[in-house]
Amino acid sequence: MSVRYDKDTRKAFFKAIGKGLGGASILLALLGFYFGWDGFYYWFYNKLVHIPKEVRVGDPLLIIWLIILFPLLACGIAMLISGGMKAYRLAVPAKEED
Repeated sequence: MSVRYDKDTRKAFFKAIGKGLGGASILLALLGFYFGWDGFYYWFYNKLVHIPKEVRVGDPLLIIWLIILFPLLACGIAMLISGGMKAYRLAVPAKEED
């Protein structure tokens, strides 16, 4: 049985696919960051070590992890799952009970 979708359903489907792909691209960027971690770590602790103590409060690398990277990871996972699930619900119609 073929199901014909209207324009709004098709638009919502591609929007959900885009959301899922956006989440996947965030996760791929974080994976690239993970593989380039040695260079980032070297840059952070050898190039930024000359920042005055008054400006640098605490461990700046920990602040980067807590404020930027963990929320990006959570956002990427959430976008990937929600976009994929919404696209799946739009693509696969619900079964009708007899």
